[in-house]
Amino acid sequence: MYLDPLKGVLQFWAPLKTSCGRLILSTSSQPFTFAYLNSLRHKYRLSSLNYRSTIIDDYTEFQENPKIITGPPATAFLNRFPVVLDLSVHQHDPLVRSALECGLTCSLLLPVFIHPSQTASSCCAGVVECSVKRSGLVIFNQLKTALERVGLSVYHVQESRPYKGIPGLKCATNEIEEALEIVCESHGLTLAQVWIPFEKENEMPSSSSSAENTRMKQKLVVKLIGYLDVSDDNRTLVIQNYYDTCDMLPLKLGEGLAGKTLQNYEPLFCQNLKELSDNGLLGLLSANTKCSCFAICLRNVDTGDLDYAFEFLWPRN
Repeated sequence: MYLDPLKGVLQFWAPLKTSCGRLILSTSSQPFTFAYLNSLRHKYRLSSLNYRSTIIDDYTEFQENPKIITGPPATAFLNRFPVVLDLSVHQHDPLVRSALECGLTCSLLLPVFIHPSQTASSCCAGVVECSVKRSGLVIFNQLKTALERVGLSVYHVQESRPYKGIPGLKCATNEIEEALEIVCESHGLTLAQVWIPFEKENEMPSSSSSAENTRMKQKLVVKLIGYLDVSDDNRTLVIQNYYDTCDMLPLKLGEGLAGKTLQNYEPLFCQNLKELSDNGLLGLLSANTKCSCFAICLRNVDTGDLDYAFEFLWPRN
C-alpha cells in the first residue's frame, strides 16, 4: 500500500480469546505500516498496542479494565460492514482521542474475510484499520485489491440478510437491472445505481454494571444493484472507483442524493455535484469530475412497501 499522500497508519486487528474464553480484538504482534516514520504516527501505533477491543455481548465483566474498550474495530467486526469515521465526533473513545492527539482525523475500518473458495463459508479474519489525516475513501479500492491479491476478500452489502429475506426482491432486482441498462443506453447516461433502506441493530454496552445492554437502531441505505457504461468515451477511473466503493459502503439515511430521496420521497437533481455540502460517497467524485446527478424514489409491485432510490449520474456536457 502506498500511504505517503495520506500520511496515515495501517494496522490489523485480529480476534483473540482471553483466558476465560471471551473474544477480543488486538493489534499486538499483528502487521502494520506507516506512510513514513513519524513520531506522532509511531506514538499512535504504541497507543493502539495498549488497548483491546471487546467483541462480546456482555461487556460488564471488562468495565473495570480501562485498557479493554468497545471501539470502532469491534463495530466493524460485529456488523460485518466497513466503517468510515470522522474521529472528531467520536471523542468518547480513548483510542479515538489518541488518534486525534497524533494528528489523525479519519479512520477507515474494513472487515477482512477468508475467501469462500478456501473455506466452506466466509470467516471474518479481523479488521484492517487505516487512520489518516484526511478522508481514507480515496484508497478504499486500492486496499480491497491488495487484500484480494493475497486470497482475502471484503464484505459486499448485497450479501447481507435483508436482501435474502425480502419476498419478491430477486424478481424485482432482475427487472430493475434490465431497466437500468435500457435507460442508460437510450439517454447516454454513464452510471445508474439503486439503493434500498436497511435498519441495522447495534447492541451497545451500558455504562452501569447493573444496567442491561441496550439496542440501538441505525438506518442505513445500501446499494442493491447498478449499471456502469464501460465504453471508452464515458468511463473514467474516478467514476469506476465511486461505483465499486458503493458496493461495499452503506450511506446514512439523508446522506447524498440517494439517502435524501429515501428520507423525503422527493425527486432530487443537482447540476453540479461540487455544490453539494452533504454528498456522502458522491464526495469521491466532486473534486475531479464535473457531473450532474438525479435521484428519484420508486416502488415495485413485487415488493410492495419497499422504497428504492434510483440514482443516475452523467458528465456535464
